[in-house]
Amino acid sequence: MSINVSSCDCSTLPQTLISHGLFPTAPSQPRMAVSVELLSFYRALFERSCDAINALAAALSTYYSRRGFRVTNQQVGDNCKDPFRRGLSQAVQWYTILQVEVEKQVESILQRCRRLVKPPAIASQSQHPPVSSVPPVTEREPLSQGSCAEILIQRCPACFGGVLFGTPLDKGGDIHVAMDGGCYWTPHHSGPPTSIERTQSAVPDEAIDQYTPGEQQKYSVALIDHLLSLLPPQANIVVLYDVGCVLSRSLSRFDILDQAVMSRLRFATTAMHAYGHEWACQLVYNPRLISGLGLSDGEVSSPLPSINAAFGSSINMQQQLVTKCGLSSVPPLKKSLDNGGVSIAELKEQWANQRAAQLSIRAHAPMKLKKELDTVLSLQADLDTTTKVIQAARTTIERGDVSPGILEALASMERSHARLVVKAEALYSSLNVHERFPELTNVSLDFVRTLLMARDLKINIRKRAIGSFFEWDKLDRAVGGKDKPLGTKLHQQTRKAIAKRQPALMAAIRKYNAYCEQLSQLYDPSWAIPLPSSLPTKLVDLRNDVSLMEDVWITPSAGETPRWLEDADVRDGIRALIKRERCVEEQRRLGLEADNMCRWFGYELSAIQVALRQPENSNYHLILRQRLEAILELQERWPTVLCSPSRYANQAQVSIQLADAITGASLPSLSWLSPVIVDNHTNSAEDEDMWGVTDLLGGDLPDLSLEPEQIALSDVLGVGLLDDQDELEPESETLSQVSLKWEIPGALDIDYTIDLEQGVDLPAITAPVIWAPAGFPRQTFLPDDIDILMSPTGRLNDTCINGCATLLYSTFRPTATSCAVLSTHDLPRIRFNAEDDVLWRNLSWTRFWEKPVWILPIHRPLPVGHWVLCTIRFRSRQLFLFDSFAEQKPWRNDIKDIMRLICHLSSMVTRRLGTTRQDQGNWTAYPVLLEPRQTNGHDCGVWVLAQMAAVLRGYEVTGMEEHDINHFRHFLGVLIHRVAILT
Repeated sequence: MSINVSSCDCSTLPQTLISHGLFPTAPSQPRMAVSVELLSFYRALFERSCDAINALAAALSTYYSRRGFRVTNQQVGDNCKDPFRRGLSQAVQWYTILQVEVEKQVESILQRCRRLVKPPAIASQSQHPPVSSVPPVTEREPLSQGSCAEILIQRCPACFGGVLFGTPLDKGGDIHVAMDGGCYWTPHHSGPPTSIERTQSAVPDEAIDQYTPGEQQKYSVALIDHLLSLLPPQANIVVLYDVGCVLSRSLSRFDILDQAVMSRLRFATTAMHAYGHEWACQLVYNPRLISGLGLSDGEVSSPLPSINAAFGSSINMQQQLVTKCGLSSVPPLKKSLDNGGVSIAELKEQWANQRAAQLSIRAHAPMKLKKELDTVLSLQADLDTTTKVIQAARTTIERGDVSPGILEALASMERSHARLVVKAEALYSSLNVHERFPELTNVSLDFVRTLLMARDLKINIRKRAIGSFFEWDKLDRAVGGKDKPLGTKLHQQTRKAIAKRQPALMAAIRKYNAYCEQLSQLYDPSWAIPLPSSLPTKLVDLRNDVSLMEDVWITPSAGETPRWLEDADVRDGIRALIKRERCVEEQRRLGLEADNMCRWFGYELSAIQVALRQPENSNYHLILRQRLEAILELQERWPTVLCSPSRYANQAQVSIQLADAITGASLPSLSWLSPVIVDNHTNSAEDEDMWGVTDLLGGDLPDLSLEPEQIALSDVLGVGLLDDQDELEPESETLSQVSLKWEIPGALDIDYTIDLEQGVDLPAITAPVIWAPAGFPRQTFLPDDIDILMSPTGRLNDTCINGCATLLYSTFRPTATSCAVLSTHDLPRIRFNAEDDVLWRNLSWTRFWEKPVWILPIHRPLPVGHWVLCTIRFRSRQLFLFDSFAEQKPWRNDIKDIMRLICHLSSMVTRRLGTTRQDQGNWTAYPVLLEPRQTNGHDCGVWVLAQMAAVLRGYEVTGMEEHDINHFRHFLGVLIHRVAILT
């Protein structure tokens, strides 16, 4: 079926079709017309998704076919395949061209109006001269007025909407931009091809990787060159780039950009890529370590479209996210700095000293020397292997009946090998290490050679060990309820990988320890070179050894060891100081961006108001009205704590007054159709059920009192949705307040009367002891664990602590029944947020909710393994802290985790059994020792068991002295022997 459309000379066929709401598929002789409403819908859909012409054409064909309308071939009469695809795509193309042309006309109108509403000093600087004509600037402290190009302002008013420029680069500069040097130029997002060609001719061949199609420095330089042409001549820019260190080095070595331009640029690496760079590079280019950059990370560098209502919401969400998540950490950081015991001035001085020491050229061996040393060391390793092979060959040959000729040949090989070893020593001596390191001139050559070999070997050990630690983390992912355990297959594969790497790692550690022993024999104190410490040969101990991450010192140490190197509080304070400084800088930058957005809002609103009042723009009145409504919506979306709603309201009021003053006319009035109001039939719960709203939306609905941005950010910020209440319930537990008072809490009951049964003979125990007392989980004492317990220098593990705790509890009943002895694994479970089912399964046998006293053994893995004990007394709301070293600082973090454990377990019991919570109130933590009782490094676990025995006997602190500890070890062995006899 066809329809004839009549037209006259005064109105063409396309004009007639459009007047009836149909858009032709071609400017002349169209064969098909598409509804303008459908094309408008598709354009709106395209702005939110990918191109879907084929899907829309297929859907239309299916829709009409089901309704009985089919497009057939005129000659044959068969159904046409894809009848709408070509015509629809052509209509969309021409419709888009028309829309773009209209938008250009509207943008041209608004551009003229922007010049009218902006102050003359700013409007005249919207166009800037080329970069090559920029005069050198020597003084940058005073800020000067200016304006970025209008295209940048419309892309991102927060970044480019400023009017004052000249902020020093060490203070963060004026603009932060992220860049990628890949070759994907488009005419909308980069400089023109001529800029790239001009830049390529200026960049030397040494600075260009000719064989890499993507990351070539000419593209990065061209982007910077084009960006600078759109900025004021006094603007300072910070460029974040994946390899910003390399680009900065190239621009400083070669005369690519003018020196005046280079004085306005500062380079940094992106935050994610920075941690793949060497530490010395991070000290200069990591945005988290250098001053002025705030929380800019360079990882959100996608080009922004022009700002409108849709993108205004996303900018506001991003600003809220940074404000709430980034700046909320400033008060805890300040508290952490105040409690660290080190002043801010001291931390800044130590951080400056650390940077100076680690950036010193003497802190790094020359690259050529390192390569030569690696070559010589590899040769020596091969010679050592050859020595072992020759010795093994001699041993095998001498066992049989051999002729003198074979022995002579073997002796000749040994003599030749000895000469090679001597030549290798001479080759090492020819490296002239003393000339490269003048401070090592008076140091023995053998010592220097061994020291350098130990340094390189430790670097290799560290790489191997970190790989093994990652595999151990995978294997131990379920420890403490952190995560679900691995499957059998992955578990076996991980164990095989660890077993495969372990021999080489252990061999390297043994060789390194031999170097350390050799260095101690060759050492002369007058050299003032810190000796490296040996490494443990067990992976568990190696993982907790802080010296693994420290390099071997190869230069003499002048004076005392710096605090940033040896004091953990100083290192923690430096990290907190750096983070606080970045947050303060980000807060300042967010304030500037909020001001820029508010200023752009006022200028843009004024320009639209002026355009609406000019009669020559009547054809675009409807589009300008839509723009006005979209901008006015930002008045509700953009205000934040950094820019109040009253400022936006004032800008809206001033824009009307400014437009009236410029044009001398008021806003034209429109005759609007009467709105159609639909009655709301779902005001009551009964009506909701009748209309099925509850079934469609579900029973739990979001809190309608929240703002749309809060609902959109609820997944990130954790507010507002009732659906998340179950997940947030553990986090919503209110922790009771606890204060630490480092003083003895009055007169303590001291246990002096325990009988250690010193006269009992203790035979050796060679078989495992398995004991399952009534009401207790089964305990297993392996012979290795018993040997550790009985050894005078043995360091107790968690098996010894938990097993002996059960023995002591059974021994000192009925007095001990008022106490609940928790496991060494319970506090780590709380730290790793274990599920309540896991906690209940491992703790319910203690019936802790009925006990007024809890005994909690705690293991501190860092800086060295150390056992301490906390006695929790509910009736007095007191924590009694026992540490055989009487240290105060580590308890600051421990008591926070202890209170988490108390509150979480009390809340869990209340939910499961309906009991009343006993933990609520103010708690106080006291030490029971102010002077250390332990002087060695291996008895802390035994001291914890001694204190546990005193508490189980009804006392508050043990009366043992250090000479009684071995007797207490004997006493524990007696208890295990009695259990072995009973079983």
